[in-house]
Order: sequence, then structure tokens, then C-alpha cells
Amino acid sequence: MFRGLAHTIALLAAALLEASSARAGVLIAPTRLVLQDGERHGEFVLVNKGGTSERYRVSVVNRRMSAEGRIVEASEAQPGERFADAMIRFSPREVVLPPDEPQAIRILVRRPGDLEAGEYRSHLLLMQVPDAPAAAPAPDPGPRRGISAPVTPIYGITVPIIVRNGRLHAEGALSDLSLRVEHDVPRLHVQIHRAGDRSLFGDLEVRHELPGEPTRVVGRARGVALYTPNQARPFALDLDFPEGRVPTTGALRVEYRDAEAGASSLIAEGAVGLTP
Repeated sequence: MFRGLAHTIALLAAALLEASSARAGVLIAPTRLVLQDGERHGEFVLVNKGGTSERYRVSVVNRRMSAEGRIVEASEAQPGERFADAMIRFSPREVVLPPDEPQAIRILVRRPGDLEAGEYRSHLLLMQVPDAPAAAPAPDPGPRRGISAPVTPIYGITVPIIVRNGRLHAEGALSDLSLRVEHDVPRLHVQIHRAGDRSLFGDLEVRHELPGEPTRVVGRARGVALYTPNQARPFALDLDFPEGRVPTTGALRVEYRDAEAGASSLIAEGAVGLTP
């Protein structure tokens, strides 16, 4: 029990650090749940960072990664896609989150005995349930020039649940690296490639290498995924050069490192030379 509690606290601490600059709302940790071959149980922990209690409805939905790397709705599986929704059980189905009190969503996966080897993915959806507006005295209508109604924004969060069956592997590569200045912002553009039978999930780091000078990290992006069945996706990363000057000498070295739990190995790397 103590070990599980320590793990939960560590996940929440990481989520708080990542969301320190975000608006007040619900935090969820982990931001993706991976159940390896043979694993059946997992959980998400929610924390409401707002000042009032919030109600969320919980469901499991299917999403896919578009060719541009966006996560979009998926009504039916396309060739090569494997959804996990039929295997996933979860509890509770609705939660009320008081401020700063953690709440767990428990996940159970039931794999059929004849399940094919591969990676299956669906997403947990948390949809905010707005409170019913309180009744108020009707104002003097005055002259009517149109129809108006109050609008209440509804927030939703989706996080992937990945179920792996069998011993899977994946390899990656980087191509088409280029440095572009767009709207006065220097950006590194790169194409990420995947081969194998599972998705990739890693951190990108860009360093400026100049002979005779210390190497500088000029850009990072954490948690960059390439989901099955997609074999490639484009990615653009904003860079921050000292004094705001884009260098014209040296090279930009790009590393894509595995960010799966317990992993830090290099997936792929590449470089682009800088010229005046």
C-alpha cells in the first residue's frame, strides 16, 4: 500500500510541475496509461486545482492520430487500427472533485483468450458536468431586438489507455530536418518515422553545437508520440537562442529519446547544418 501511495504522490508531483503555468482546472496523472503484456490493473489520479467543486462524467472513447499528428475522433477502426474499448472496465463513472482532494479512476483490462498480439488503444474521456444555473428574477424585457441565452463552457480531457499484448517492439528515425523562422519565431521542423508493432513515445531535445564552445540546449518537447498504425508524423519545435539571434554557424543536433516508463534510450537522432 505504501509503495502505491508513494507512486501516486510522485505522479501528482510531476503533473503539478508540468501544469504549473496552466489555468486552474483538473489535473490527471499519469497523462497516459500503458498496460504491458499480462498487466490488467491501472489507475488515473485526478486533482481539482480550482476553488470550487467540479463534477466530471467518465467514459471511454476511441481516437486516432491524424497524418498531421492531431488526435481526432474515430467512429470505426481503419486498417491496422486496434481499439481497446471492448476490453476496458473502469470505476467510478462520475466523480465530484472538491478542491485539492485526489480521486482515483480505477482501470481493469480483460483480454480475450484469443487476442492477437499487438497494441490496442482507446482514450479515457473526462467531461465536465456544469451545475444547473440558479433561477433569477426575470429582468425588464424592454425593446426586443433578438434572442439571447447564457452560454456555459464545458471542458473535456482525454488521455490514452494503451493495452499491449505479446512482446512488441518499435524503431524510429528522423528525417527532413530544417530550421525556419516563422512569424519571427525560429522553429525546427522534423519528420518522425516509426517501424514495428507498437507506438513511439519520447522527448525531443535540440542542441546547438559550435566548435570550441559549450553545447547549448535550445529546444525541448516532452511526450511526443507517434501512434500505431501511423508510420510518420511531422513535428515543429520552437527554439530559444541566446539573445534571440538565430545562429548561422555550427549545427543543430536533434535527439529523440524514449520516454516510456523506466526507459531513456535513444530512439533516433539527426542534425542540420547552419549556414549564413
